[in-house]
Amino acid sequence: MAARASTQDARHALERLGARFRIFAAGRAARRRNEPVAPGAPAPTAGTYELRNIFGTRAGDSVQVRKGELMPRAARAFSWHQVEYL
Repeated sequence: MAARASTQDARHALERLGARFRIFAAGRAARRRNEPVAPGAPAPTAGTYELRNIFGTRAGDSVQVRKGELMPRAARAFSWHQVEYL
């Protein structure tokens, strides 16, 4: 009976650890994802963004924005890419 109790305790501990890891991994994946942000769209996270063309070449402009702040306007086929997280 004591072995069963410790086995269940271990199982619950592993389930809790797994849940914490999934939350941690999801947060890291969201931060690492460097999806382009369209001009005029709200910033998904706070940080420094740089302007790139359709081929990914840097255009030279960079801005610091807060989460939810609208991205500056840009020419057609240009988008903002996050380069530094705050």
